[in-house]
Amino acid sequence: NARQIVAGNGLTGGGNLTTDRTIALGTPSTVTATSTNYVAGTTHSHAIDLSSIFPTRWENVTGARANGGTYYNTTGKMMFVACTSGVTRHQADMVFTVNGEVVYTTGADMIEGGGRIGGEVMVPAGASYSVWSNLGISRWMETR
Repeated sequence: NARQIVAGNGLTGGGNLTTDRTIALGTPSTVTATSTNYVAGTTHSHAIDLSSIFPTRWENVTGARANGGTYYNTTGKMMFVACTSGVTRHQADMVFTVNGEVVYTTGADMIEGGGRIGGEVMVPAGASYSVWSNLGISRWMETR
């Protein structure tokens, strides 16, 4: 009677050995409101609605964004920001910031030909973000 079967992480059941005991898979915690959990007998499944966490499409917001302006991720999920500079035959620089911290910089010296530079950063939900280029920004894309 003093010996016990203890259910570990992710399991339910157990108890003292005065009778037969059952150990079963427990219901996993919910990741989002639209995630589902199922436990029955020897079957265990957990479906995660990734579209509630990760972006599902790209949107061209070039006309709604200004070079060097500060914006906020109000999508409720992680987003990506991708930008391309204007064309130059000289030095090109681009700086991406998230919550006021520089997270990515890029540059090039295009003396012989014309060209563009660009990059992409991840922006957490609720974070501020900004992109600046000495050449201006010709294309600004964000995920939704």
